[in-house]
Amino acid sequence: MRFLKILFLLWLFAARAGAEVFVPHCSPELDGFPSPGEYPSLGEIHLVRFYGLDQRADFYWCWDENYLYLAGFLKDFSLFEDGPAEHRWETWRDDSLEVYLHPDEDPPPEILSSRSRVIAFSISGRYWRVDRGENGHTVGLEGITEGAFGPQGRIRYLYRVEGTLNRSGDRDRGWSFELAIPWDILGISPEDGVRLRFNLYRVIDDDGGEVRPEFIPSDGFRDEWTVYRGDRYRPSEWEVLVLSGNPAHPPYFSDSDLEVIPLEGRRVRLHFRAPYRDAKGNPAFRYEIRLRQEGSPDMEPDLAAMEVSSVARKPSTPGEEETLEIVGLEPGTTYTLALRAFNEKGMPSSPLVTSFTTPEDDRIFVTVSPSGRTLALTDGSPFLMVPEAAMIPWLPLRGLYDEPIYDPHLGRWRNFYEEEGPQGAEEYLASLARAGVNTLMVGVESLDRDILFEPSPGRFNQAVFRFLDRLLSLCRRYGVKLLIRIYDTYYYREKWSLTPWYQLGKREPEGFFDPDLYPHHEARLRALLERYRDEPYILGWEILNEVDNAERFNSASFEARRAWLEHMLAFARQIDPHHLLFFTFVTWDPKDDDGHYRGELGMDTATAYRLPGVSLAVPHAYYPNIRDPHDPLKGPLEMSRGMLYAFYRTPPDRPVFDGESGPSPLYITSYRADFTAEDDLLFFTRNLWMHFASGGAGAPVRWPGEMFSDTNTISPEMRNRLHLFSLLVKDISWNGRHLVIRRKVTDSLVAVGRSDGRHMVGYVLNKNGSPQAEIPWPAEPGLWHIKVYSPFDGRLLHEDSRWIEERFPLSSGVPYDLVLLAEKESMVLLHADRTEYRPDETVRIFLDLAPFMGEEIWLRAEVNGKPYFISGLYPLEVSTVSVPLAISFDLPTPISGFPLFELPRLPPGDYCLGMKVGDFEDQFCWEVSQ
Repeated sequence: MRFLKILFLLWLFAARAGAEVFVPHCSPELDGFPSPGEYPSLGEIHLVRFYGLDQRADFYWCWDENYLYLAGFLKDFSLFEDGPAEHRWETWRDDSLEVYLHPDEDPPPEILSSRSRVIAFSISGRYWRVDRGENGHTVGLEGITEGAFGPQGRIRYLYRVEGTLNRSGDRDRGWSFELAIPWDILGISPEDGVRLRFNLYRVIDDDGGEVRPEFIPSDGFRDEWTVYRGDRYRPSEWEVLVLSGNPAHPPYFSDSDLEVIPLEGRRVRLHFRAPYRDAKGNPAFRYEIRLRQEGSPDMEPDLAAMEVSSVARKPSTPGEEETLEIVGLEPGTTYTLALRAFNEKGMPSSPLVTSFTTPEDDRIFVTVSPSGRTLALTDGSPFLMVPEAAMIPWLPLRGLYDEPIYDPHLGRWRNFYEEEGPQGAEEYLASLARAGVNTLMVGVESLDRDILFEPSPGRFNQAVFRFLDRLLSLCRRYGVKLLIRIYDTYYYREKWSLTPWYQLGKREPEGFFDPDLYPHHEARLRALLERYRDEPYILGWEILNEVDNAERFNSASFEARRAWLEHMLAFARQIDPHHLLFFTFVTWDPKDDDGHYRGELGMDTATAYRLPGVSLAVPHAYYPNIRDPHDPLKGPLEMSRGMLYAFYRTPPDRPVFDGESGPSPLYITSYRADFTAEDDLLFFTRNLWMHFASGGAGAPVRWPGEMFSDTNTISPEMRNRLHLFSLLVKDISWNGRHLVIRRKVTDSLVAVGRSDGRHMVGYVLNKNGSPQAEIPWPAEPGLWHIKVYSPFDGRLLHEDSRWIEERFPLSSGVPYDLVLLAEKESMVLLHADRTEYRPDETVRIFLDLAPFMGEEIWLRAEVNGKPYFISGLYPLEVSTVSVPLAISFDLPTPISGFPLFELPRLPPGDYCLGMKVGDFEDQFCWEVSQ
């Protein structure tokens, strides 16, 4: 049977998909620090800020019959708690956290109400308050007295500091806390399946004194706030906690209908109703799909004999329509399929079973990887996006456009198709292919030269279609795929009078989003998508460019922009089921609030990163030191921060990448003393690797800018760096479900790494060029085979295999940046300190399961050569039958570290414990002697 590589959800129009956090049952020992293993990973969440390299905070939820627990470690390089002593309720003046909770209601309230609770505290708990809601605001909760908050208070709070409080100039590590909230304060009776809404609001004080976010052009913002999900004053926008105890039954599908619709020979789409976890209306935890070739749809198939595929998408609200897609199939082949849902305890539903036959259609498209976070081809192989940008009138492509284009250098109109022909474009595409560049971003109009796709309402420029046809012919020849921009909004405010919407009576650009223009936008999308929807050399459609660019496009309301996006994305998907859909935005740090972000900037987190129907999250990373660079250091650090911020704000099935960035012609038009051509090459190289190491789905799209106005392309040296990047990482098949981004910062180095537990790619930025004989390790501990390369010429500088935890040594000091490529030397799943024991000893067997959370784990055991263990799905309770030896234990939730089995007082004999996770198998054997 051929291994089926990929299964995933490509799109789903459901707002609540994956919005629940399951809270495990535990009773931690409170000491102010969440020790490894103390909190099960099931309740782990992350909150990131945008500015500063101390971006990330990790939090852990759990519960028992007495308390709801929250613990956290908040990375913070400058710890401050210096507010006025007499105002202990003014937590917002210092580094602090606000915890918002509300019992789940249907429908959820739009404002804070009397059932809402807000618990806020500074680092040491010197400043704290416990509030309830009242008509959208907060007031003190009745019955809360002095001393109610603290180590022995009614609300227990303990903390630790890694650094020093209120000392400017030093580098702290951060602070941790543990919080225990009694259930009576929340007005909730805890039991399995109970739901409550929550939000977190973090205040970051970078310099002491009053917290006042201030933009420093050379260094971003000083002081910042960030919120976990939604407007903190609107419970309807918060996420949901679900208490996980002992479910009464497995998940179930209330509707047994399962429809399979083939898209091409290698991809099909599934339609069904989302399952229930329980009678309280909670969703299931994850999906599993199993397939086998041939056969009839047996209602009780042998699941163990079927291949299993990973699904990144979290189940949606029970009963809602769900859509999943399977890729990596063989054209013209019959399959039997079984779909199951699991709860967070690993209990499976009964399967939905069907059979289908794929059509004889071997076209291969680009899509989202089965496990999320990255891209793949529909044949199941990985796709690393290595892009460049080009527009119709630019030198490389202008010979494909057969109508006159204005030449500002000569001051006249020219027909480049007649003067130059397509030879230049062919040479350009060939050069891209040689350099490993596999993606070209191109627009269907270019208003800087008055090339409009729609010169008048409903009349489309046929020369643009001929241009695209010729370009696609070259793309097929050289293996390059197109990202197509449908609106050149960058010039709309400046040249609004040329647009068809001005001709339709919209005298200001803000009218672009008016609902009465929807039919005209639909006609534009239909003209392009119907013509090219079957073209595999189109990667995707940019439905709208820089939707929130008020300076260059328009300043319509946030509601108008979002409504337009929702409508056009749904319309486009109806026409074109094959290609990726996305839009781009320029807001640096989208946040969920009705004031500055939605009201003034026209963008929020929910729209930028989580809008339903979008395939990719695509910011334009024109951050302060990228659009206006003065050195090759600050911009790449901003690129890393921006990608990390996006990575942890998007759902797990949605890749992120920078769709356009570089020195902006609004700020820099030529090289200068503080930013030379040599600086730009280093700037480009660092941006490229920092983008990928920080979670990007490939390389960023560099806009050539005015420095390359003579060629309209990046330099050959930059293209060589793209080629090296492609050669080193293009064949890695990432497990996006387990992809984690880590950053380690020292005085001299910033090391960023992306790891899925099997592979790691990292970049080490050397800030001052000093030789480094030791490198901080930006991945989880393990036995790694590591290769260290120069990002400038690809030389292999160091290679070895070793157990790595915090740091690893280089064979010689290296005074420049480094690329790290590592792979687990061996996937050691089971190990113990020795292989011989006595009957009075406890055998302790450790499991390294951190890379495999949520995957199927098969367990087996042998005693004197006879099998005794059952097999099952993780996490679960595992026990053997009582013949002749009974061994029972619980399989703990895996964390970063090593869970273990403890087998006490075994009788003499030979024992083996084995397990299989995906393609990896391991076995540990031992002897108990007299």
